[in-house]
Amino acid sequence: MCIGYTTLPSKRLKAALHAACGKICDQLQMQSNVTVDKQVV
Repeated sequence: MCIGYTTLPSKRLKAALHAACGKICDQLQMQSNVTVDKQVV
């Protein structure tokens, strides 16, 4: 889960954040096992 976008009330915000940082978060998680979930917030 990237930046905990699942907690956002708006589905549009979820989709926007997921599309914007989805690839970045995936790359970060691949490079390091550290979950960039609450740290980015």
